[in-house]
This record gives sequence, structure tokens and C-alpha cells, in this order.
Amino acid sequence: MMQIEKDTTINVRSACNAAAAVMDVNRRSADAARTHQDFFKDPEHQYRVAQVQRIVSKFFTVRKGMYINFRPGRGQPFTVVKVDNPDFPRLNSKQIDTQYREPLRELGVEIVFSKQTNSYLFRIR
Repeated sequence: MMQIEKDTTINVRSACNAAAAVMDVNRRSADAARTHQDFFKDPEHQYRVAQVQRIVSKFFTVRKGMYINFRPGRGQPFTVVKVDNPDFPRLNSKQIDTQYREPLRELGVEIVFSKQTNSYLFRIR
């Protein structure tokens, strides 16, 4: 598993046409799933995705939505668990590490925060 030291922050603008953006995301996700079937159907990968969902669901008590998308990653496919408008709990840093960062690190998850869309992206390779 890769070791992640800190969260990555990106500054991607929100889509102007939300409906078109959803259709594009769904199309790209389906294309990646077809192209990399063996990777996305691998039981170990599916287990890691389920674990990320469980950790994130327990950690962020309020969120607008949680989505799962598949990405081809230039030949290195990955799954993204996206959490929209999460409410980051008021915990001390040790609690955050214990409940959130350490379990995700153990799974080799890259944590990305998108400022413009106020969402967290959890990339599982």
C-alpha cells in the first residue's frame, strides 16, 4: 500500500451545467468500468472501497451526498468515493488520526479536498 502523508487540495470549479456534468461523470465511469473490469471486480478492491465508505460514513455525520465513480487513471485505474459538503467533526487531532486518517492510510487511500466544490475525494488504487 502507498503511504499518504497529507491531503491534497485542488481548486476545480463547479460545473456550469450540473445535468451535463452528471451525464459526463456517469459515462466516464461506465467506460472505465468496461475497460478495466478485472481491476474493479477484484474482491480485494471491492473490499477496500466498502471499507472507505464505512470509514467516511461514520466520520462525516452530515453530508450532501456520497458517490462512487470509476476512473481509468491513464492506465492505472482507481475508484473515487466522493463526499459532497461534508461536516468535518470537531475532534482533536488524535481522534481525527485514529478514526479517519490512519484507517484510510492503511488502505492506501489518497485524500483530496476540492475547495470550489467543497467535497472530499477518496482515491482508491
